[in-house]
Amino acid sequence: MVADTLALVKQERQIRPRIVVVDDEPVILEIIENLIRSWFEDAAVLLFQDGQAAWGELLRTDPDLLITDLKRSGEMDGWRMIPLLAERKVKYPIVLVSGYTKGKDLRSLIPSDSVQDLLQRVRPSLKVSFLAKPFEDEDLRKILATTLNIPIGNHYGG
Repeated sequence: MVADTLALVKQERQIRPRIVVVDDEPVILEIIENLIRSWFEDAAVLLFQDGQAAWGELLRTDPDLLITDLKRSGEMDGWRMIPLLAERKVKYPIVLVSGYTKGKDLRSLIPSDSVQDLLQRVRPSLKVSFLAKPFEDEDLRKILATTLNIPIGNHYGG
């Protein structure tokens, strides 16, 4: 009986994912927020242009998912944040959104060597995925469904 109640509480939490998005480009934040809300109407989406403010939020409470760009202005860019999260051994999944890709093809899904090095260093401690900029809506939807363990065809609140 208690296990059933706990399972229901856990299910309820999954219905309202709490997602932190960090990018210094307002347009990218708006695009990601609109896409998330179109698939998960009731998601709690916290947007940060400032990496230091986002870091403060991540120290206070763990989201269900962190989506962060690597290159941002300010002291707390993704290159600094990701290793710090690895040191803390956070349990929530992280999606790195970056234009650092191999080759001249902007739609390349292969991270640059420097990003691959970063991923290799932090993956023992973190659940990290990579999403190349520019990305298609469907690319983001699939990665959200995978990282939040939600069937691809399912979307909440709508």
